[in-house]
Amino acid sequence: MISRPVVIGPIVGWSLGDVTSGLIIGAFIELLYLYVIPIGVVVPPNCSIVTGISTVLHILICSETKVPSCLIVILAYTIPLGVIFKQMEILQRQINVKIIHYIDSAVSRGRLSVVRLISIPFFVMVFLKASLFSIIAIVLGLAIVKAIIGVFPQQVWDGISAVYRLLPLLGLAVAFNTFYVKMRE
Repeated sequence: MISRPVVIGPIVGWSLGDVTSGLIIGAFIELLYLYVIPIGVVVPPNCSIVTGISTVLHILICSETKVPSCLIVILAYTIPLGVIFKQMEILQRQINVKIIHYIDSAVSRGRLSVVRLISIPFFVMVFLKASLFSIIAIVLGLAIVKAIIGVFPQQVWDGISAVYRLLPLLGLAVAFNTFYVKMRE
């Protein structure tokens, strides 16, 4: 389960020199996405992308602005990115099916070299999908989140700070609800 937020957050935080922020963000997003389990053909919103991008943006922006509640703005930006990336993964899986059918027909005709020829570009495509998406999301996020932070008046920040203090309760509520639903089943 290396791809879970509680693991990704601290790793990204460590790579940027702030393990604590990564652990806090990873743990919170883990609680939010606790009910999300990719079983079978279900493609849930990608919490790994949300965690990685949120951690990077939080470390780069919130440490600079000294506004810890800017995490709320970052989450409002990154959570929809998980849904967008989910759509990209669904498209990737549709492409995978076509590639697998092509490989099957080539192998059945004795052309085993096709497997090697297609495997490398396939892995490169999967890597580039996540890498380019993350880089673009981080660059856009830096501009968007900084612009939003600069626009909000103090009254809005007071409200956002109140929401920020309630984040742990929201995460615990999601976790308790998940366990309650599982126990009723």
